[in-house]
Amino acid sequence: MGDKTQLLAFILAARFKRPLPIILGILLATLLNHGIAGAFGTWITTVIGADVLRWVLGCRLSAWRYGR
Repeated sequence: MGDKTQLLAFILAARFKRPLPIILGILLATLLNHGIAGAFGTWITTVIGADVLRWVLGCRLSAWRYGR
C-alpha cells in the first residue's frame, strides 16, 4: 500500500480521467519542495556552524529516539 500522496493521485486520476495534469502537478510540487528544502539547508549552514548543527541534530535525534 502506498502513502497518502500516492493514494490521492490514484483517486484524482480515476475521478477526473486525466492523469497527466495530476502527475505533472505532483512532479512540480515535489521539485519545488525539494528545491526549497535544499535552499533552506544551504542557507542554514551559512548561518549556523557545522559543529553547532551536528550537536543540535544529534540531540534532536536522541530526543526523538528516546522520547517515545
